[in-house]
Amino acid sequence: MNKLNLNFNSTGKFNIDVQDVDEGVELVFRGLVDDKDPELLLSNFFDEAHEKLVKYECKKVELNFRNLVFLNSSGIKVLIQWVTKDASLSSEKRYRYVMKINPNFHWQGNSCNMLKMLVPDLILILSS
Repeated sequence: MNKLNLNFNSTGKFNIDVQDVDEGVELVFRGLVDDKDPELLLSNFFDEAHEKLVKYECKKVELNFRNLVFLNSSGIKVLIQWVTKDASLSSEKRYRYVMKINPNFHWQGNSCNMLKMLVPDLILILSS
């Protein structure tokens, strides 16, 4: 179990593992999100992650997308909502994102760069 007691209920096609890292947690995404409405799947989890990251004064969340084959536009919309919620906090309560991407999945670079344009001070992108 991780320090935030955060758990994702895996689907047959998609999972998020939560691991502790310095100053926060890493969310390791695996599989693919191609459901018509992944908001039902992701919103509650991201809302809970946000609440706990703020409550426990975490400063970093690593989003490891390297093994996420696909995230459709509806799933990206949920990520935008999460990042926007964090950006609306006072500066001392905000946490930063480290987005780990796989350069072989072009959608990851495009989507993460778009998110970074929304909140450039909150997002670092690592490609490997």
